[in-house]
Amino acid sequence: MMNARQIPLTLATPDAEMVVTGLAGCPDMRRRLADQGILIGARLRLVRGAGAGPLVLGIGAARLALCQDMARKILVTAVQDGRP
Repeated sequence: MMNARQIPLTLATPDAEMVVTGLAGCPDMRRRLADQGILIGARLRLVRGAGAGPLVLGIGAARLALCQDMARKILVTAVQDGRP
């Protein structure tokens, strides 16, 4: 279930720090995301997300490209003053 502050990652503001608050999709997809460090509670930054191409995420020092369909299943909340 999505709360009022959650948005799909595809709608996040570039360069804003976000925290993952939900993951939709089948168990295999959620497992694949977890293997890449995308878990509920993980902090990430949308490095590039304009247009119809893949989104580039910053997770710590790593960079990860995700297709729009997969990114749409990641629910995030903006971090403000160090808190989600």
